[in-house]
Amino acid sequence: MKRIIFLFSIIISNVIFAQSVKDLDIKNGFKHFKLGSTPNQIKNIKKEERQFDQSPNISEYIYIGKDIKTVFFVPVSHINLTFFKNKLYSIQVIFGDIDKEFTQGQFQEILSALENAYGRKWHQPTNETGVITDGAIWNGEKVRLELFRVNFSKSYSEPSDYDLNTGYIQVYDKEMQRQRSLSEF
Repeated sequence: MKRIIFLFSIIISNVIFAQSVKDLDIKNGFKHFKLGSTPNQIKNIKKEERQFDQSPNISEYIYIGKDIKTVFFVPVSHINLTFFKNKLYSIQVIFGDIDKEFTQGQFQEILSALENAYGRKWHQPTNETGVITDGAIWNGEKVRLELFRVNFSKSYSEPSDYDLNTGYIQVYDKEMQRQRSLSEF
């Protein structure tokens, strides 16, 4: 009887983990930002004058609203929204800046909350440059969620002059990311 209960609990835990990653696809974004939206459908955004990505298909915005000050009790520095062919494909919530770094404890708080929401079945990122100090990736069928803590002074090839720990949550549409990559080739 104990073996049956043990086996049943393992099966149930696997089903729970599998279903929780599917919640990424159901949510399809972050807070009130929905992947696939146009800039006109989102309030309180400002177009970036100097874009990091110079592709004509990409437009970058910063959220200027005042309603998202923290995520899981961790202060938000700013929120970047990236559009591909006028559709939101990436939401990036930035933690930490020059004045206040993103600590390992804060990373753990967010990781714990995301594990409660999407399960413990996440993957560690590759760290070819050496800048990622902590990371977790959840892969849904359509949506990918990344939580990273980074320090650019740790870069193997081009270390920065300052020792600053920042981090981010990035949620993006996997198909639009693929289309974006194809458009650059």
